[in-house]
Amino acid sequence: MDKMMQTNERAKVRNRIQAKRGEDMELRETILEGTIQAFNKKGLKFTMDDIASLLGMSKKTIYTVFQDKNTLVSEMVDYCFDSIKRAGSDLGYFA
Repeated sequence: MDKMMQTNERAKVRNRIQAKRGEDMELRETILEGTIQAFNKKGLKFTMDDIASLLGMSKKTIYTVFQDKNTLVSEMVDYCFDSIKRAGSDLGYFA
């Protein structure tokens, strides 16, 4: 019985971790989409305040996901290229 309870507890913890990762990925994607919007408006002169304002969240929230603006810009570029690759793949351009 103890082993079964331990297994159930492990499963619950694993599910909570997976849910948290999903929430983190969703937040990350939301911030990246906001960064793209800010970049389209101001180029590289956008600020973290601009992103926070666009998304209706605090800068602190952004900094919990991205260390600094340079990291965010780098991740935004990767995100854009990944989106292009996915779209091209869906259309059969990339094998």
